[in-house]
Amino acid sequence: MMGSDTDGTSQDTGSHFNDLPAVLTVEELQAILRIGRRQAYELCKRPDFPAVRVGRSIRIPKKALQEWMQSEADGAPYENPLGWANA
Repeated sequence: MMGSDTDGTSQDTGSHFNDLPAVLTVEELQAILRIGRRQAYELCKRPDFPAVRVGRSIRIPKKALQEWMQSEADGAPYENPLGWANA
């Protein structure tokens, strides 16, 4: 059973992540990782981070973000499956 705080907000962050769109914006990345704007853009420039440039926009596939976060937690290098060129 999913718990809730006294204000009625969910404590189950997994269900919140599942509710996100399949492709995320930098602003959504900021909220998920709880980092600032500059940190988010710096992260998107890393060659091992799964960011994709679409015109002038940067997008992050949610599934690839999950895989990247897991590889970071495991200490294993993440390889972009499609060899995406980062922003």
